[in-house]
Amino acid sequence: MTPSTTAVSSRPLCSVITAAYNSASTIEKTIHSVINQTETNWELIVIDDGSTDETVSLIEKYTKDDPRIHLLMNKVNRGVAETRNRGLEEARGSYIAFLDSDDWWEPEKLQKQIAFMRENCCHISCTGYHRVDYTGESILSTITPPSCMSLKDLYKKNDIGFSTAMVENSLAKTARFQTGELLEDFLYWLDLLKNGQEALSLAEPLAFYRSAPSSRSSNKIKMAAARWRVLRQRERLPIHRAVPYFLYYAYTSVFRR
Repeated sequence: MTPSTTAVSSRPLCSVITAAYNSASTIEKTIHSVINQTETNWELIVIDDGSTDETVSLIEKYTKDDPRIHLLMNKVNRGVAETRNRGLEEARGSYIAFLDSDDWWEPEKLQKQIAFMRENCCHISCTGYHRVDYTGESILSTITPPSCMSLKDLYKKNDIGFSTAMVENSLAKTARFQTGELLEDFLYWLDLLKNGQEALSLAEPLAFYRSAPSSRSSNKIKMAAARWRVLRQRERLPIHRAVPYFLYYAYTSVFRR
């Protein structure tokens, strides 16, 4: 049962963006975690990126029963960056949250994070999260991000878990995810944190992130090389600044895991 318009009109709408591709084995758990939120004033925008499995038919089951859930479909596979950008274009909420199609949330995630952002007057936030194996059954580790992150902090290490992030609409739409990059989310956060913006963290773990051995992010050498290119070519940091940032990243994100 969805809430009445009157009941939610005094609370800000949150748009949840989920890009999906061949996600039949995980998408229902993802959708259920949004439906089960204690905060009910949300819209879920699921963009299917040309799936060839049962992803679309599974999503359609939920759109028929809950008008807050919207399905968009790319005619051809456009990649995760363009798919997320399509979600950004459609989002109407005061806040925009991101949720990957194989991750899921604790029931109080939206309620607690919106309250946190309003109390702290911040424009971008994240939460802690659990890393789980791909079955979703075993917690591998619990990640607690720093309480405050600036652009320089992200140069050293990206502690913003994608499926934990929430951004005010007016800030979220000032940037776009970039096609053809290994680090789409990292580059997006860098753009948002330009001009002195900071991301605040609600330390409580409110999301679950599946670690897939076959994912692009599991290839440490490629990710490290991509990070170096970002620092030197995209951000144009001089070598004496880029090297310390990269060494910190390599130690904390590659060698310690």
